[in-house]
Amino acid sequence: MTHEIELEGYYPKILGSPMRMLCLGTKASYGMEALHFQRGTGWDGLALDVTFTPDPQAEGTTVLADAGDTVAVPPAATAQATNTSGMACSASAATSHTWC
Repeated sequence: MTHEIELEGYYPKILGSPMRMLCLGTKASYGMEALHFQRGTGWDGLALDVTFTPDPQAEGTTVLADAGDTVAVPPAATAQATNTSGMACSASAATSHTWC
């Protein structure tokens, strides 16, 4: 399953989710999920990466988006049930960073 996320300014929008929440790692989709990003103003020309941190006490897993702005959700990110908001995305060019 591919989840669509729109990046506009500092606030990502989970498309198709009335609750504005992203739920990953359901039993039927474990290890098969991806995030696809639609870039808004200010995000063009930047390298995009996503860090998954399901356990706030542990180091996260960072994945670089491919040329189509898609990130495969690593199985480790959904290996344990959690209710944390454990995902951050960033984009960078040289030394500038934008966080969402």
